[in-house]
Amino acid sequence: MIWLIGVVVIPLIVLGLLFVAAADDIGQIIRLQIGFSRFLGDLWHVFLILIIGILAELVCLFELFTHFF
Repeated sequence: MIWLIGVVVIPLIVLGLLFVAAADDIGQIIRLQIGFSRFLGDLWHVFLILIIGILAELVCLFELFTHFF
């Protein structure tokens, strides 16, 4: 049961962290006023959050499938 909860909760946590991490740059991203070098330089933590969230989701899905099958 914990893996099923993890599969639902992890994406919500990742979305919340992404919003908090990129809150000051979201307006510039929407208006396309942010340079590519600044995008990669300032938002590396956003990519890190995405990678960690994807890995956590894959582990939860793997454990969920191995638990039921």
